[in-house]
Amino acid sequence: MSERDQDELSGAAGSGPAITPEEKMLHEIMDRSMARTSPPPAAEAENGPEEEDVSHETIPPDTQDPPAPKNKPSSFYVYLAVLFGAAFLMLLLAYFVQQRNNDAVRDDLRLASASREELLASVQTLEKENRDLKLDNGLLEYEIGHYQELYKKAQDESYALQGELGISENQAEAATVLSYLERFCAEQDYLMAAAVVEECDHLFNEHGPKHNYVSSLLPPSTISRYFHLRENVVLKQAQCMVVEQYHSQPDGESYTEAVRIVPSASRYSEEAVAAARRLWNILWFYPNMPEAAARMMEPFYDPELNELAQLNEQNFRPSTIALFQEVRDDLIRLGHLTQHEDGSVSLTYPPSELQLYGEEDLPSPSDGESSIIKDKG
Repeated sequence: MSERDQDELSGAAGSGPAITPEEKMLHEIMDRSMARTSPPPAAEAENGPEEEDVSHETIPPDTQDPPAPKNKPSSFYVYLAVLFGAAFLMLLLAYFVQQRNNDAVRDDLRLASASREELLASVQTLEKENRDLKLDNGLLEYEIGHYQELYKKAQDESYALQGELGISENQAEAATVLSYLERFCAEQDYLMAAAVVEECDHLFNEHGPKHNYVSSLLPPSTISRYFHLRENVVLKQAQCMVVEQYHSQPDGESYTEAVRIVPSASRYSEEAVAAARRLWNILWFYPNMPEAAARMMEPFYDPELNELAQLNEQNFRPSTIALFQEVRDDLIRLGHLTQHEDGSVSLTYPPSELQLYGEEDLPSPSDGESSIIKDKG
């Protein structure tokens, strides 16, 4: 800056208020900017002062005005404007970048909010389903408990009915046995009566080896009638039976009683006794299990067993033989047996896997002291 400018600035400064530090800094920036744009002082030193005309010729004074000095402060304002423009562009760019980031963050927040709403809706739906399931579960548990009570009640009733049915069946069996025993005793067929007593004594005798407590359910009159026939008719008239007692204790209060036929001590042969036992099994199974009766009848016609020949009036009464023939004809009519030309019979179809009561051996009595208390043979 020239001395005149500095004087003008100093004069203006002297007349005006004091310069603030900010204004002083601005003036220094302007001085540096002007120093960069003005030519260096070395160029003026090289040119030197204008040489005087040694010819002493008088040069007319130049009447033209000197050129106006350049407006050096204008370059500073241009530079300052450029700086402010660049700063504004940078700020504008930062604004757009920030705006873009804000838009991205806003979109993320919007998505997060939507996801949160969806998640919240899903949670509410699951909670509702959970409540409904708990309610259904409670109803099902109540129904299960209710049906379990009904099932237990029905099961108890079924057990009671089965017990009553078993009692009724046992009573019916006892009545059937007693009726056959009455018939055979009345017709004086003592071998068949002995076969009935041997097989069915456990239904009436509480000391029998196969006792099933049926005797405790029978009327006392039925039990007394059976023992009357057993003691006074069968044992005395059949002359083939013994009653054995097996004592399990020395005092004799507890014992097991078995009634059996002893062919060797009777007037009946072993073949006749076997025929009587088989015939009783046929009569027992025939009403309810005709197939089993047919299986029991087929061995009658086995020549090796020779049981059919025992069905004569010497061993059995004619009414018993007629009853046998009646049952045989009925089994042939029902198709369980087939009669051949020679008069023998055989099963119409293969036997089933049925364990017959009459085919198994009698269980041996319990261990203990054995004594024959009655022997009418």
